[in-house]
Amino acid sequence: ELLHHLHSLGYVGGGNVKKDFSFDQSKEDPKDLIGFHNDFKKVLHLGEQNRIDDARALGERLLKQRPLSELYALLLKIAVKQRDYGNAIRYGEKTLEVLSGRFNVHQDLGIAYVHTRQNEAAAKQFELALEFMPKDETVFLAERTRVHNQLGVIRNRQNKFELAIVQFEETLKLDPKQPQMLNALAWILATCPDQALRDPSKALELARQACDLTQSKHPVYLNTLALAYAMLNNFSEAVKTSEKALALAQAKGDRRLAADLQKQLDHLKLKVPAAH
Repeated sequence: ELLHHLHSLGYVGGGNVKKDFSFDQSKEDPKDLIGFHNDFKKVLHLGEQNRIDDARALGERLLKQRPLSELYALLLKIAVKQRDYGNAIRYGEKTLEVLSGRFNVHQDLGIAYVHTRQNEAAAKQFELALEFMPKDETVFLAERTRVHNQLGVIRNRQNKFELAIVQFEETLKLDPKQPQMLNALAWILATCPDQALRDPSKALELARQACDLTQSKHPVYLNTLALAYAMLNNFSEAVKTSEKALALAQAKGDRRLAADLQKQLDHLKLKVPAAH
């Protein structure tokens, strides 16, 4: 009977059991591990079904049983989806105490830092994500593009324009048909406070591409194009383009943007040479 019980628990593989054998009560029951493993898979399955709250609740119960790094990493991802960035950071930092070199962990933690305005900490995590991300561009193209984009946004927010330019250029090398990134880079090249970094001709080219990709129906992109024209002293085209941007903003009912564009248009009109 004892041998049968031990077999069922996975402690012995065969042979005879001595009569003086003492059952090790401190050893974990393998059946418990199987149950834990099945529940862990259930957390993954709930996440795939977008049942995020249920996945989080089960994951936290499992965490009390076994504080495994893989479980912390999973809860990090779930918390980011729930926009619970404070706890996401806690989960992410606990994960990295044991697990390093997981690009997706660094990326998720970076996102949490961004949303808590910890820009430099976020930048460090995104840089690590790029370092550890597999170099297979075909499989990880979208992820690599997204991380370069996130880094560019952070550096731009920090007024580290040279670093922002590098990241946006890397983004566009990987995916050259992203109007949002085309516009972001065009804006920096047209308006950067550091005039040494300005390139209005390149800005004009990029802004045109952004507008072409959106059928010239995005007022913000048209505004960038107008500014690029202005930086090249082509104020007549700048005014025409700014008028289109203003009309679109008004049609969309975006009053704040329309007010800003109206001010800019008024300023540009003052720059147009008087007709003789």
